[in-house]
Amino acid sequence: MINKLEVDGFKSLKNFSIDFKRGLNVLIGPNGVGKTNICQAISLLHSLTTNSLFETFTQFGGVQSIFNIVENLEEKKYLKIVVFGETEGSLDSDKEGYILKFEYKIVLKLTDELLFDYEELIIRRKTKKNNYKTVIKIVQNSKNEVKVEIKDSDLIGHYNVIKKGEKNFTIKLQDQESFLPLMGRLFFSCHLILKEFSKIKSLNIDPNVARNSCDITEPHEMLGNGRYLANTVYFLNKKGEDLSEINSLLEQLIPNYKELCPKISEISRKRYFTINDDNGNSFPSNSLSDGTIKLLALLVGIISQNERTTIIEEPENYLHPYANKLLISYLRETYDDGICILTSHSETILNLIKPEELIICELENSFTKSSRIENVKEVAKIIEESGFGCGYHYISGNLGGVPKF
Repeated sequence: MINKLEVDGFKSLKNFSIDFKRGLNVLIGPNGVGKTNICQAISLLHSLTTNSLFETFTQFGGVQSIFNIVENLEEKKYLKIVVFGETEGSLDSDKEGYILKFEYKIVLKLTDELLFDYEELIIRRKTKKNNYKTVIKIVQNSKNEVKVEIKDSDLIGHYNVIKKGEKNFTIKLQDQESFLPLMGRLFFSCHLILKEFSKIKSLNIDPNVARNSCDITEPHEMLGNGRYLANTVYFLNKKGEDLSEINSLLEQLIPNYKELCPKISEISRKRYFTINDDNGNSFPSNSLSDGTIKLLALLVGIISQNERTTIIEEPENYLHPYANKLLISYLRETYDDGICILTSHSETILNLIKPEELIICELENSFTKSSRIENVKEVAKIIEESGFGCGYHYISGNLGGVPKF
């Protein structure tokens, strides 16, 4: 789980820092203050687990889209991302697992080309005395040399690469070889961190994309915009995954709702799904409302992820206010041991949110800054006495002096 992010040089994020708590973390603020940039900085970590550095930058729109480009062209441009978090895992299912804290840092420079400058991963293990002991420190320099310092032999990993008892050594990366995937293959502790990053999921569902049928050769995992939803529903059902959570929520929203059914066309061999009702009617995915499709895609994305770091941008779009209420309640229960990051402009959503779940985003000298409400108890008291939720008090400017929409 990621609990802190520091970013410098990524879009509108300059000397930026944000802390995340278990449960809901709701980013609010006017348009253009950088809420999406925060989400993208986190998503970039996910991309680095499967793509090379240059593939990742292409995926996010290229150098001009990512770096803070200012008028002074002579000024050196750089990008730094630091993330702090915790995770756990076990080498042996019969033994007690390891509880780890990690710090990952990457620094890039921009001249007439994109240059890698520095990459570092430090992992610490919780001991029986409840303090943390450094397991491993790994640093990659601009020459593609990875220097490894092993501090804890319990979590070394791959002995075909590492000589037994060896504590300090250097690995030479090949051109375009990615740091995180390689370290994940060599060291068990790094594998756990890589898994934490690789399972970050960002959901910004487009119902027009999500409702489309899928060829049987297309990927089985739904993308963040909802593409391949039909394939994901089909394989969740085939693997015997419990779809009761989806059915339970949809039956509260759709009159006479009975069940969600994955299908395959006998003619096109494409997968799609239907929603069936108690009267024997069957409604194919291409006939369902935008709100139904979006809610279904959000639930499928969360259930199929099986991890606990999820970003959902503007969940209120297309959804009925009652659907928003059910969704927020579901998210709060689901992420009691993880983090869910939401962005929202909706007063309805904010009225469902607790003051301690809010993160206020605004611009200061054209750059993003974020803060939590300091006087949470006072704000909670005002909300209770007034009968109005956070959304009303945010718009009226009563959330401890934070700006209005």
